[in-house]
Amino acid sequence: MPRNTPWTTSSRQSATSTRARSAAGPSSCPSSQPWGNTTHLKESRHVFFAAGGGAPGFAKGLASNLSGVTYGWLIALLTSMADFPGMLAIGVSVAALAMCLQAGWAPLSFIPGAFAGTAVFFGAQLSFWPTTVSLIIGTGLGWLSALLGDRIQTLVSKPRRVPPTDDPSRPVRTA
Repeated sequence: MPRNTPWTTSSRQSATSTRARSAAGPSSCPSSQPWGNTTHLKESRHVFFAAGGGAPGFAKGLASNLSGVTYGWLIALLTSMADFPGMLAIGVSVAALAMCLQAGWAPLSFIPGAFAGTAVFFGAQLSFWPTTVSLIIGTGLGWLSALLGDRIQTLVSKPRRVPPTDDPSRPVRTA
């Protein structure tokens, strides 16, 4: 019976047997909520602001996030078909190259959004639709928070009428 060391444990092995299959197979991580969790919403909200905010940030952030999810799905599909350990590394490398090359097209020019979309897809245990829905909602929440923040700022920063201190019609009071 093996000792419990940092390299071996007495716990059960994962349902997947090879490294290549582990990217697309069942996970031993706790199951996520059905439509993602708040981390995914926060991630896409941050991408909205990092892409510049407003309509251009919304369009570029959302498009790049969704392209990243698609790249993640393609990596998972590729690694589930090929059965050798280096396939995951090859798939991630090709996808990273494609994410950088897609920046030549203006709607997908925000490269960090594509990498964030892929990371969120892997973090959501390869759940395509829950990841997509949570990124769309999160980007919408980013747009909404920017809109509400602008409205609140205009309300708060209205100039207040302060009576002038050197009004000649007011008598000067001395102590």
